[in-house]
Amino acid sequence: MFLNVNTILSVTPKAKLSYAQALAEALIKSGASYGITSPMGLAMFIAQCAHETGGFKYMVESGWKNNPDSANKGKKYYPYYGRGFIQLTWKANYEKFSQHYFGDARLVANPQLMDNNPLLGAYAALWYWKYSDNAKRGLISAANNGMVKMVTKLINGGTRGLAEREKYYKTAVNVFQTKTLNVTAAGQTQATTMSYWNYLLTFKA
Repeated sequence: MFLNVNTILSVTPKAKLSYAQALAEALIKSGASYGITSPMGLAMFIAQCAHETGGFKYMVESGWKNNPDSANKGKKYYPYYGRGFIQLTWKANYEKFSQHYFGDARLVANPQLMDNNPLLGAYAALWYWKYSDNAKRGLISAANNGMVKMVTKLINGGTRGLAEREKYYKTAVNVFQTKTLNVTAAGQTQATTMSYWNYLLTFKA
């Protein structure tokens, strides 16, 4: 996948640089293997992550408060409250992601490992995108068809933040349509200039 930090920053210019770098790194290395192979799917993933993180500024639920741990103690899923770029929540999801990523249950014993690790937060979002129970209900298909409301319901359980998610999605689509690349297709020697959007449609990864 041809992607860089500037692509992320073009969608969310006020993002923390470390967050944008982590997301770009995860998508470049593994995005296609997690089902992100279309321009609409990529735009949707970035848009949903952008909303869930306040524009890639925090990755812990109630992260704008001085003590998010204290702020979440009253919640029934404590201490497995939202972390990562799609706010992974509940013990079962922590355990499934931990087994997927580490091959053990270390995140169940120490969920705080995700608090300050943006690369882990990016992979938690990718795992959710492809393997969570809500993913099995058609998340990737809805994303590939630009269905912001449906994707939002699958992630959020409702439509909270829908207007902002739609705004991020439209911005991402615009960035992909206007960003141009020089690419060489297999078997060709002459580089072709195309939009990032058309690149994703053509090369799929």
